[in-house]
Amino acid sequence: MVLNNLVIDRIMRGVMFSTTTREALWSVSQISNFSISVTTDSQDAVDGTGTPIMTFYRAKQCEISAENALWDLTLFAAQGGGDQALASSSATNKFLVPIFDEIEMTAATSATLTHTPVVPTGETYAVPYIYVLNGDGSMGRKLTCGSQAAAGVFTQTGTTLTFAANELSIGDTIIAFYEYEANGTSGNQAVKLMNTAKDFPKAGKFVLEVLCVDPCDKSTLYYAYLIMPSATLAPDVDLDFSTDATHSFSLRAQQDYCDKTKVLYSLVVPESSNS
Repeated sequence: MVLNNLVIDRIMRGVMFSTTTREALWSVSQISNFSISVTTDSQDAVDGTGTPIMTFYRAKQCEISAENALWDLTLFAAQGGGDQALASSSATNKFLVPIFDEIEMTAATSATLTHTPVVPTGETYAVPYIYVLNGDGSMGRKLTCGSQAAAGVFTQTGTTLTFAANELSIGDTIIAFYEYEANGTSGNQAVKLMNTAKDFPKAGKFVLEVLCVDPCDKSTLYYAYLIMPSATLAPDVDLDFSTDATHSFSLRAQQDYCDKTKVLYSLVVPESSNS
């Protein structure tokens, strides 16, 4: 196999591997706007008049920048220095989830919440207030939780809200703000991602898989692999909550100090996949 030129079809995926266990730490498969940049530190030798005689190159830096077309939760977690936390029955994997519970009244004096609320530490009521929504979705009249239903007061037991007569009407829409416990059971599943001030992304081995075509034989496909043996995901991230938002990320290749060749990255092209 002798190749001099390749046409890039598309990037298939990028995967970060642990250098100790070889497990995949995170992966992205909707990569666009990928670029790799290598820069050097240099020092000029000059004569007595300051004219450069020659340039000495002292060090190289290599950085990858790219965007994922979709929000990727594993990448988001990795940029925060952690992992996805999946809710389960384990005591360490239970966590509270907020909910804006919007309910249309089918009975005048009672309503049923979607989840069982949890009473916050140090507080008396799990759902301290509910609000009646106006026709435009804005919040209108406020009702307060209490021990007995009365004018402007409702009670909450489990998922049941009880109101005084003539307080609300069938067809009214109310909204309740509260938290419930995600424990992995049906209807109580959730994933949690955190970005803390003290945790940073783990270094690892990054491998990018790229689909290529031989320009002299357009029916011949190749998979090229860009390999960064020691890469660190940058913790800097800008995310936009819009439909067309992309998930940007960058990686810095660092030399393996104990590797004699000091490889920043290598490109490997196996023989064609359809030869």
